[in-house]
Amino acid sequence: NWDVQLKDMWAMPNNEYAVLSSHLPPSTDLTSTTQTAQDQAVPHLCMVQFTESTIINANTKAVKNLSQPKLTNALWSAGMSFSKCHAELKVPVDPHTPFVFDGEEFNRAARFWTFGYDVYTPHRLYVFHH
Repeated sequence: NWDVQLKDMWAMPNNEYAVLSSHLPPSTDLTSTTQTAQDQAVPHLCMVQFTESTIINANTKAVKNLSQPKLTNALWSAGMSFSKCHAELKVPVDPHTPFVFDGEEFNRAARFWTFGYDVYTPHRLYVFHH
């Protein structure tokens, strides 16, 4: 029932313009089914890093014991992004940067914010990177 749980989590902030987003941990971090949601560490987007070429990337710190999604400070990750489809329709990828990969996430976060969307760190992860 991960899909139902993810939809229920999206509804928790009671915000039509909520976007759940986080970097994805590796699938090696999959936990046992006996681990509680409070025990799971979730990557929280909370830091900005400049690379040698001054490209902006978002970094994370692990958070635990979240009882519901946490409002972030305007950072977004393409790794996991869950929202109503109107977010994709109203806030498409910037058409003036078609070949940008590094830095694209910061640009998209700013675009979401200027269109009135709020990005939240999920309190539980159901998607992992392999």
